Amino acid sequence: MFANPNHFDSSGKDANHLQQNYIMGFVFPQADGTCRLDLTDEWNVNFNEVCETLSPEDAVKEIDMQIDNRNVIVE
Repeated sequence: MFANPNHFDSSGKDANHLQQNYIMGFVFPQADGTCRLDLTDEWNVNFNEVCETLSPEDAVKEIDMQIDNRNVIVE
């Protein structure tokens, strides 16, 4: 499941932090025993389609990335 984070609401406390929980969609049982997934507008199963909703100016610059290096053992 993929989504453009610009299509989500912020946590309210900080515009840079998204809410913790979002509705992704609903699963509807069908008469033939299968299930149908109905996604909300923000979500997509196709990564390339989500990439098309992004603009270059929205990209995070490497210097601004928050990389978690806690798994690196310092000797």
